[in-house]
Amino acid sequence: MSVNTDTKRMAHFQAILAEFERVKAVHPAESKDEREHLRAALVEGQRAQDAATTDAEREDIGVAEKLKLPMVYPFRFYVESGGLVSYGIDQLETVREAAAYVDRILRGANPADLPVQLPTKFSLVVNLKTAKGLGLTVPESFLLFADEVIE
Repeated sequence: MSVNTDTKRMAHFQAILAEFERVKAVHPAESKDEREHLRAALVEGQRAQDAATTDAEREDIGVAEKLKLPMVYPFRFYVESGGLVSYGIDQLETVREAAAYVDRILRGANPADLPVQLPTKFSLVVNLKTAKGLGLTVPESFLLFADEVIE
């Protein structure tokens, strides 16, 4: 990832953090519009991160494809973009859990009093089209364990 991309991402997330700081001072019962505004900003931030990640993931997948290497990736978006297999945390579930923590903090909980939680949901995704392109046959027994199979 280039320094320029990192700088853009950092500036975008600093803007979101500034917006969050502005919104968190408002009592939740009085701030429905503010929460919706923040939610939209966070969604836009995720889109910016996804766009920056896309270039890096394409490069990783392209190298593996060129060298005919079967690769296992940590996140499902690699497999959606042409990678062979991913096994890792369910990012959506992790974001939901983080949102619950933010909610507790905004409602007055002391962050130091909140327990540290580890991810509990993991996802196995297999791309059969990529397997075929690499000349691999994925055993049926492996596919039975997959949470999703992309054909």
